[in-house]
Amino acid sequence: MQSDVVFTVIFKKDGNYLASPTVLGEFGREACIEIPNLMRAVVLAMAPNPEGRSVTSAKMAIFKDNAWLAPKEMSMEAYLSLTPSFEYTVPDAPYRFVVMPRMIVPISSNGHYLAAGETSTTTTWRFK
Repeated sequence: MQSDVVFTVIFKKDGNYLASPTVLGEFGREACIEIPNLMRAVVLAMAPNPEGRSVTSAKMAIFKDNAWLAPKEMSMEAYLSLTPSFEYTVPDAPYRFVVMPRMIVPISSNGHYLAAGETSTTTTWRFK
């Protein structure tokens, strides 16, 4: 398997962390991350397009009454070198998912890395 992307999934119940596994993934291949019989996230990231954006998706579900409920499906096109995430709080239940896909950056020959993206600062002046 070629490792292209990592997914960190934060599973929470009543505001408390249950688990936050990070798994290696391959572009174009789904990965299932779950706490057995409690919470599940099925995640996918496609290879970046020429502009550098990757179509990513997450299907998040909880286990209730001895069955997996219909998943909440979300998708986006994002720069995986930045910090995109899917966040979902299950209605009428104490569960919350945070899914963070990230592109794997190979080690550089000099050990230095550059953040991909830009930062902007906005200054607001208030006069009385």
